[in-house]
Amino acid sequence: MKPTNIILGLIIAAILISGLIILSNQKIEEPTTLNKSEAGTDNIRTAISLCERIPEKYKRDYCIAIVSNNSSVCDTMDNYVSRLLCNLFVAFVSGDSSICDKMHDTDNKNYCIALAKRDYSVCDRIANKVVKNWCYERVAEVTKDTRVCSMIRDNTIEEYCLRLVAKANKKPSICVGILTYDQRNYCIIESSKDLGYCYKMPEQDWKNYCIARVSGDPSACTKLVNQSWKDNCYWYVATENKDPLICEKLEDNDWRNYCIAIASDDPSFCGQILNNHQKGFCYFHIAKDIANITFEAEIPFIVQL
Repeated sequence: MKPTNIILGLIIAAILISGLIILSNQKIEEPTTLNKSEAGTDNIRTAISLCERIPEKYKRDYCIAIVSNNSSVCDTMDNYVSRLLCNLFVAFVSGDSSICDKMHDTDNKNYCIALAKRDYSVCDRIANKVVKNWCYERVAEVTKDTRVCSMIRDNTIEEYCLRLVAKANKKPSICVGILTYDQRNYCIIESSKDLGYCYKMPEQDWKNYCIARVSGDPSACTKLVNQSWKDNCYWYVATENKDPLICEKLEDNDWRNYCIAIASDDPSFCGQILNNHQKGFCYFHIAKDIANITFEAEIPFIVQL
């Protein structure tokens, strides 16, 4: 299977502000935040001002709460699930486990505490096996510890955990433990700066995609046949290397403006996006960068009402 058409590779921010609401023991995927260092007051004000430009209110509130580390904003949300998720993310960003006291379900509360404290031992208290696995996965990513991945009792989640830890450590040797072909390739691409790994990939498309991402050379993207994969390739190379000129290769106006905004750190291009959904992602992405927040992966989350 080839990389999906995530033209901007923003599963992270996109999932957060999409405001997924799934009830009664269903999986909710949201982004996790890592490595937040204190940002200056002026930066926080700037980040909040960008959040305020997001058209949809619930996305706007998420953004403001997270970049300002202010859980009281979460408490103003009308929807219970949105409040719950918002508080989770603020607890994770700030490292303030006292916010988790707002959660009445024991598994949700322990999951929140484990993420806020970066403590896998709290995951042990979670009764739901699926949530427990997710908890280990997220704590492993934050602590960059493959040993926590080994506690997971699901092969798919364990492999994804190794991928996240490899990326966090920039250590492709960790990818050897991943047996699934696609996951292993993604793992290598995300964690390595050694083209030697790319040349060892047997499939030509994967090889070209890897060369483009690892080297930052968009000419390798042009060799890809599938247009969606090619766009995905251009997006990553442009945004990862902060080269907005590469974005010009994207045909869709909204995606191109989004790409230019991220690659050049210029929110004025977010304002040129017609689609409100994408416009919100764009402002959020730049706001969280200004606030010095890094989103690395989705947080699966169980909500019980």
